Amino acid sequence: MINIVDDENLHSLILDLGTAYMTAPLKSFVNNDISIDRDSETLVVKPGLLGGFVRDTYYFDLSTWTSRYGKPVELMLALHLATMMPDLTYDLATMEEFNTKVDLAFSRVDVEYTVSYQGVTIPDDVGKAKKALEEAEISITDEQIKELVNLASGGKEGFLEWLSTLITGDTAWPRITAVRNHWFYEDFTFDYGKGATIEQTITYTPDGEDDPLADIASNITLAATISNSYYQLSDPNPEGPNENIKKLFLGDGDEDNKFPGKYYQYDGTRERAQVIANAKAVDEGKSTYTFDGQEYEVEDKTISKEPVNFQVETKLPNGQEIKGTKNAFEAFSILEGMKSEAAEKIYRNLQELLIELDYFTEEDFQVPSTEVLEWILPGHTPPMWPIREANEYGAFIRSENNLEDGFSAGEEVVAPADATITEIGSDSIKLKLKAIDDATLTQLQRKLGEDSNVVLDGNSVLDMEILIQGIAVDSSLTVSQEIKRGDTIGATTEEDIHVIMYNKDKSVVDNLSDYLTPDYGGALNVVLGTDYVVNTNMDSNNVIRDAETFRNAFSSYENIVDNAEAFLEMQETYGVNAVFAAAVTIAESGGGENWVSIPESSHNWASFTVGDWEGPTTADR
Repeated sequence: MINIVDDENLHSLILDLGTAYMTAPLKSFVNNDISIDRDSETLVVKPGLLGGFVRDTYYFDLSTWTSRYGKPVELMLALHLATMMPDLTYDLATMEEFNTKVDLAFSRVDVEYTVSYQGVTIPDDVGKAKKALEEAEISITDEQIKELVNLASGGKEGFLEWLSTLITGDTAWPRITAVRNHWFYEDFTFDYGKGATIEQTITYTPDGEDDPLADIASNITLAATISNSYYQLSDPNPEGPNENIKKLFLGDGDEDNKFPGKYYQYDGTRERAQVIANAKAVDEGKSTYTFDGQEYEVEDKTISKEPVNFQVETKLPNGQEIKGTKNAFEAFSILEGMKSEAAEKIYRNLQELLIELDYFTEEDFQVPSTEVLEWILPGHTPPMWPIREANEYGAFIRSENNLEDGFSAGEEVVAPADATITEIGSDSIKLKLKAIDDATLTQLQRKLGEDSNVVLDGNSVLDMEILIQGIAVDSSLTVSQEIKRGDTIGATTEEDIHVIMYNKDKSVVDNLSDYLTPDYGGALNVVLGTDYVVNTNMDSNNVIRDAETFRNAFSSYENIVDNAEAFLEMQETYGVNAVFAAAVTIAESGGGENWVSIPESSHNWASFTVGDWEGPTTADR
């Protein structure tokens, strides 16, 4: 339900099922025409100006409101499948406690504007406009002059779309002031400030090639002065889950049993469904019930309602044991697979609720991630992972011959993981992948972020194969050769690269981006500008413990690379982060390669002072 509240003498109205009811002042202002189009999820406003003149209709997109403030179908579907208790879902959908109301305020937004062509202001009269342009020695056709006048007077079709790129003018402009009865959050409000007068200028966008103004559009501008607008001061910070949603799952314990906390649980079988239909008839005191189109007499036997749970294991009255296959994780995987804004928000809310109610722990929701492979083109990050072509397996990485931002010929191609070479063709190589080692997983997890719901699995690619076609394979490589992650396996050509990945059973991986993504390109190349904890005994974050990773991070400093093991040994012995220590030597002596104030023979890379030092010392390294 959308509730319009009092604001600036525009009285309240309620929008319900697309019907608007208004009190007199607001009704007069908007000519009794504010409504909701539920099919297109839009708020429709037909503003009335002074004198009763009605401007074009304005549409405000409400599509994101459903996911933010409502109960979208994604929530109902997931909850129903997770519990197999449809009556629980029905209560959430229909109970007044979860009938979310969005409060809107309407305020008049004023926009004054002028249209100019090559700096000449266009009046709303054709004769005056023609004269003004002639005085400025500007020559355009009579049709174009007429269209400019129509534009200046707001009469040209599409003008309001142009104007709306600034802000829709002279109308009742909506803003959310509060959300009440949200299914998950406590009520929350929005804080606004009154905007200062804003001046903006935009260039005219022609309405297709047939627009008479198309060839002169770049010289047409609209200068607008916007006043009486509002801006949101900060995002609301609602708390959740609220008490009502907790009661829905746990019950309220009150005598009226408004929140029962117990429901009949289905298991997907016809037998169970009929038993529940009979039980409901008993509850309602009926002598017959209808099931699957047929009428049955009520039997004097029932079945117990179950506390809300996510494991379907019940017994029928005849003693038959029923074990359902549906569970919460299957339902939640549906939310993950939807990839919609609504599904993502619902997933987070539902997860938080079920952890709060002790149905699950945070560990239960940890999602194994398979994005563990190194991007094979370290020197090129494409604008997007290529879309798979029709009737083709795998995916294509585009060359500059086929895509403006594609890779160029001669770029390095590297192995995505430790692997064994199984095939080499004229322009292809196939690799059998090994498990990802723990040190690499640590680096990738850091690259991924501290999302507790994501856990990288090093065995996710074990014994899988990846075929890379369309490259010039390094001639020194041989079949059965062992290669390391990041090793050079060839170079790009002018052709696209075709990548196909195979599961352990030799079937083709349907979604390659689950494993190989440009976002991980150079994941192991440590950026020295990143803050690293110095004392590893206090905090183990941002600590490199693998020599190869350490060498990659400092590949530009030969002495540091040659002494990688010594830095790591120092780290384990004294708890001083090896990255920090190496960074100090770079600052003091260019990593043991720049000797300006200290003799190179001292080997004192970090410029340590020992007593009253006046010359080379063995207190080095």
